[in-house]
Formats: sequence, structure tokens, C-alpha cells
Amino acid sequence: MSTFIGKGNLGTKPALRYVDTKASDETRPVAEMRVYFDHRRPDGDGGFRDEGGFWADVTIWGAKAETAARVLPKGARVCVFGTLFKERWTDRQSGQPREADAILADDITLDLLRVEEITLRPAKERDEAGAGESGESPAAGSARSEPSARSARSRPSDAGRTAAQR
Repeated sequence: MSTFIGKGNLGTKPALRYVDTKASDETRPVAEMRVYFDHRRPDGDGGFRDEGGFWADVTIWGAKAETAARVLPKGARVCVFGTLFKERWTDRQSGQPREADAILADDITLDLLRVEEITLRPAKERDEAGAGESGESPAAGSARSEPSARSARSRPSDAGRTAAQR
């Protein structure tokens, strides 16, 4: 297993399901999706050329799984942070061993160049949903931004400050 960071496009909308865990008597959300991770390089003429890539199954658990399934559409450009591993199984029809690349994601973020607008949940809801999980991604593609998010972006005096200083 290896640490993985890669950008790619969702081949499908994330599918959400709930799994009973063996370690405890709880049900946890899990989102599964296919992502094509490409390898693009500048072509020297202001564009890019594709130098190959690969498909991988991506899985994410918890509150982030529910958010991913709710807000990420097919085709979204995402950055995945997680662990890369080979998933191995035996084909039921042929009996042949099979394998595929798979990623257990710690986090999934949107490529900001493709985002039109965002809407943030009120702080209290974000804190409750993210309890125990840091860095939850905001929802994308909604109709309009909250006034507080807009005003925070438009204050030039905040440009060099950290979040703690604001």
C-alpha cells in the first residue's frame, strides 16, 4: 500500500451505501466511485497533452461519503488523497485471478478551476457533521453563495492573515 495523491474525473456519480461494521454494532456510510486519473503535461503551445492514465475504484467512509454522494456529479474534476492498493479476487466465471487499482480515500476535494459557486452550511451544522473528521469539503454547484462567504472573499484587508488572526 502506498500514499496516493491524484487528480482525475469521476466516471460515475458516487454511489452511497451503509455498511454494518464487525468491530462495533454501528452502521457506517461508504461512497464508491470510479475515477480516471490522467497524466497531463503542457504541450508548449498553451495547451495540454494526455500522456496516459488509469481508472481506479475510490472508496471514502463517514460523513465525507455522504457529502460526496450528495454533491459530486459524474464528470467532476477531483483531487483524491488516500492509500493506493491492488484489489485482488478470483473471477467467478473463468476462475482466473484478477486485480485492479483501488484507493481508500482520506479526503476528496474539487478542482477549483471547474467550480462556479459554493454554498457553505452554517458553522454549527459543519461542526456537528465534521466531528471527528477534519477538513470536510463544502458543497459545490448550488444556486448561490451565502452572504458571509461572499463578504469574506471581498475583504482585501484579510488577504495576508491566517484564519486564527481573522
